[in-house]
Amino acid sequence: MKFFALFLILFAIKAHAYPENIRHGYVNCTACHAAPTGGGALTPYGRSLAGELMSTWSYKNEAGFLHGLIKEEKMPEWLMIGGDLRAVQTYVDTKAATTAKFIRMGEDIEVAATAKKITLDLEFGRIEDPQNPRWGSRRYWAMYNLNDEITARVGRFYPQFGLYIPDHYVPTKRNLGFDEGQERNTAEVAWNGETWSAFATVSQTPGEFATTSRETGYALQVNRNIGDSSKVGVSTWYGRSDPFNRILVGAHGMIGFSKRLFLLSEFDHQWYGDNATTAITRGLFAYNRLGFEVYKGLIVLAQAEYSQNDLTNGGTAGDAYGPGLQWFPRPHFEFLGLWRKIRNSRAVSSSFDDYGFLMMHYYW
Repeated sequence: MKFFALFLILFAIKAHAYPENIRHGYVNCTACHAAPTGGGALTPYGRSLAGELMSTWSYKNEAGFLHGLIKEEKMPEWLMIGGDLRAVQTYVDTKAATTAKFIRMGEDIEVAATAKKITLDLEFGRIEDPQNPRWGSRRYWAMYNLNDEITARVGRFYPQFGLYIPDHYVPTKRNLGFDEGQERNTAEVAWNGETWSAFATVSQTPGEFATTSRETGYALQVNRNIGDSSKVGVSTWYGRSDPFNRILVGAHGMIGFSKRLFLLSEFDHQWYGDNATTAITRGLFAYNRLGFEVYKGLIVLAQAEYSQNDLTNGGTAGDAYGPGLQWFPRPHFEFLGLWRKIRNSRAVSSSFDDYGFLMMHYYW
């Protein structure tokens, strides 16, 4: 159990999308990121917001590449370069044992280049696979801008389903096959309009995964902006493979109640069909995070999660909740601490274990 917990925390944060910034009026991810779904390489404007909106302190040009060592006007307009260094201090307290460990989560660099209507993106770094640590790339893509609103993209990345958040340990990610390291070979068409947006994707689990876990997936997501600080949406998924077929239907929301108070919420329902027995199992998965910025760059969090793999069996239900604190002291630096009380299965135990981590993140 303790090693499983450390694995959950080890791959907790990677993509670094911050959908909670919707409370400042940024309802579409393309304002800050090269990718239409968010995360990854930052645009010059996205970098500037790290200092203006997200950080407690900053000096002029500090949010720029290498802390503004190279002035923004000196950087080629067609080139976006960035990277990340991450580490985490974990703490796990269960009935079996209490452990604490410092883990170097990895280093990576990402480059995006645009020429007219084409954008190419490549991430390369250390892949912290416990079974096979190595250097390589898990995310790369090529995108064509048909016009200001419609893009077509192919490569290896996460298909759009639900909230695009960096917390891959939550049930709406890990339990549904969207965990860290599970980027897929994907083709995507995206439409980002003024009020509505939509993403249609076809994806395939890469060949290095076990045959039993490979899946061809078809997904559609539709979102609607509410005012200039909130967005709600629905997602559907049909996946098929040799051992199973499944259907997912979900609803999600990014709600900015004010420039200080926000809510990220997602609920997903799964129909999982075993091809060998023809049995169909229904499951429910939920994630909710409420945040309040008490001071610029300092956010108090409350998080609640729920999962139940089989709605006819209450013993498969598990839940987690707890407080957290997120701080952006200066551009390029982020600290996130989260303490969760977790009950993985009600059939195993009615008591909760303690899981905590402090994540330290530096981006170029």
